Amino acid sequence: MKKNCFFVLITIFFLINGFSQNIPDEFYGIWESKDRYVFIEEKETENENQIVIYLKTYYGWYVDRTVEPKEYDEKVKRSRNSSTPKNAEQIYFEIQPINQTDSIMIADDSLAFEINLRYSKNEIRKIPVALINQHIYLDFYIQDSNDKSFYRGNAVSNGLKISQWRNPDNISCLYFFEDSYFDIRYWLTDMDFEKAKVSLDFDDKRFSVDKHIFSSGNNYSCVSGKSKKIRNVHPPFYIQKNQSNESIEPYIYFNIAENDKNLKKSFFFNNDKSVIVFDKEPYLTKIADKNDFESLMQIVKSSNSRRKPPSAPLFSESDLDWHWDLIDYIERNVKMIQEVRQRQKDFGPRAKDLN
Repeated sequence: MKKNCFFVLITIFFLINGFSQNIPDEFYGIWESKDRYVFIEEKETENENQIVIYLKTYYGWYVDRTVEPKEYDEKVKRSRNSSTPKNAEQIYFEIQPINQTDSIMIADDSLAFEINLRYSKNEIRKIPVALINQHIYLDFYIQDSNDKSFYRGNAVSNGLKISQWRNPDNISCLYFFEDSYFDIRYWLTDMDFEKAKVSLDFDDKRFSVDKHIFSSGNNYSCVSGKSKKIRNVHPPFYIQKNQSNESIEPYIYFNIAENDKNLKKSFFFNNDKSVIVFDKEPYLTKIADKNDFESLMQIVKSSNSRRKPPSAPLFSESDLDWHWDLIDYIERNVKMIQEVRQRQKDFGPRAKDLN
């Protein structure tokens, strides 16, 4: 027990004090998704790295400077309004490659990383990401360097959020076998991590995979207890490489058949095919390189200066003749209506006065 407590304390110490490490050059710049901008600034000093997260609020019509370093407010004053707090949040981070764990080894240049966000009270969340062709993906698979057919999944996060989230209950791993692959489910468990193999049998196919997968600080298992065999195996997905001209490196397209249904899905490989993204839109796309604070402020200024066009009228225009003379004749001796008309005149012209 004392040994475990000591290990936890040492781990927390290194996590908290290791947030000044170098950031891979590919991450510097401005990134965009459908609901936020993310800026990772290249700094000359070795201070702790802080991430910038600007949210696209009000259906994208207003960009809120939600998370940024304090010195940003000194450079360009933040707007104070009902959609933004008085002070921006500060979130510290580090980015380190996912090049090895207790259960899997991958190439050092696979461009698969883990972003560690440190919130207030030193609470930390881990975000596995893959960087391919100026895009960041959250849902991806890493090839085992010992078994090239085995691709390990990760605990898919909710992304770079300004608040914490719950870790997923399940992750999946893929095992490719000739012209098919198996999707193997791993679930969150409180069992002690065990570096062992378990077998999967389906018809005449048999292979071994890791019993446990450790991802984002949690242990996931594909078997119950001390079992050495995966039960209730889902039938494999059959694949056939698309023979059309749609296959453009590093993207390779496949046709996938499941239960006699043909589904078109895409496998996105990185250069050495050690990381694969499975038919997913990118979480973030890079729109500016390097240290571009001025471009970031210009994005905020341009977005927040827009004005939403007026809504379309409920009723289309028509050439109806309202016969205002008859309306006035009917209303002439009704005291209550005349009082209402007077208030309308005091407020502004009536429709008939605009003609």
